[in-house]
Amino acid sequence: MKKITLFCLVLMLAAALFPAAALADDTGALSEGELGAWVNQVLKDTIGKEPLNAPVGEDARTENGYAFIYDFATLYYDKPVLDAQSVLDAISVTGETYAAPRGITLGASEDALLSTFGWQNPYLMGDGSFSSFYCVDVLPQAAYWSWGQHDDNWQLMNMQCAVHVMTAENTYTDAMLHFDLEDGAITAIRVEGLSRLITGEAVSTNLEAVRAVEAAAGMDAMNSEHAEGYAVRSEAAMFGAEDLAFNGMDFRTMDAGTLEKALGQHPQSTETINQHMTATWADAYCTCGSDGTEVLGIATSAIEGPRGIRVGDALDKVLGLFYSDGEGRTEGSFALLYGDGSTLPTATMETGDVTMLNYSANADGKNITLSLTFAENMLQEWVLYTW
Repeated sequence: MKKITLFCLVLMLAAALFPAAALADDTGALSEGELGAWVNQVLKDTIGKEPLNAPVGEDARTENGYAFIYDFATLYYDKPVLDAQSVLDAISVTGETYAAPRGITLGASEDALLSTFGWQNPYLMGDGSFSSFYCVDVLPQAAYWSWGQHDDNWQLMNMQCAVHVMTAENTYTDAMLHFDLEDGAITAIRVEGLSRLITGEAVSTNLEAVRAVEAAAGMDAMNSEHAEGYAVRSEAAMFGAEDLAFNGMDFRTMDAGTLEKALGQHPQSTETINQHMTATWADAYCTCGSDGTEVLGIATSAIEGPRGIRVGDALDKVLGLFYSDGEGRTEGSFALLYGDGSTLPTATMETGDVTMLNYSANADGKNITLSLTFAENMLQEWVLYTW
């Protein structure tokens, strides 16, 4: 297959200037190198294959170009004949197992899509309709942005990832990766604009629109319960008895010696009051009684807690590790992540100078709470205690 698209050529030339891995690591942005590699793989996968609708005629013409239908995707060219001058403008993924960039497939969940492209804004903060996931401005060389639209129930309906790379003075690519969703699952994946060019002014207009949504999200962060994570959705399991064993320890049976071994340090002090012994380290403590451990507090990343949590973890990461119904209910000064705030199991969130998550359950006949304290959205300390 001799043909090559303008976009793929631009991407090969630009890859050295804008490494895909660095952008993905730092911002989550879809880069030109990453998208170009995927487009080239699609082209390779059509080598030696006749389109299912061959010969392609005028009846195959669509608004995106002439449709060449394969068993895994439909490719749209500028004319119904494939030769060295044919230009590819769009690709629509149709195979259920054919992976889009970053391995996303048709039928994948909204959560999978957000964790792959939208992890910087998992709560869909924005202007009430649109949510921005990233906006990277390295003009005049390039710009990258992503946003999505959600419904009134805060369920994502679509997502776009744009790649604008300078090809000449005041001229940029306008490639777009699109996802459509229904009922929390991806129903369509397509790449458009592979041969489309726009002006620098148009790129700036796009960035301004995304920044306006980001600005609205900033107001959302100050005024809306959604910004505080109250309406976060997670299908992970509720906190329960299975979370009491971690890092080679079991909260139900451990003692000060167990924590001493895990930390590799002797306690700085111990105190026994009414048969309840408390051992204290610089960044950890535990209280044990005749009926087992009563309190375990950890403020160091050296100890991995339930579900792999560690001091320093981001708030949104920890929220995603436990179930949350996403209903955004409040009870007094608390937000309810699940339950009613009093009947077990339940989970609450409270914000102020610090943010606190509290997950409570009855485990083996005891009421147990996992309490996590965050400052500037980073986990500072977690505490397990019975009551």
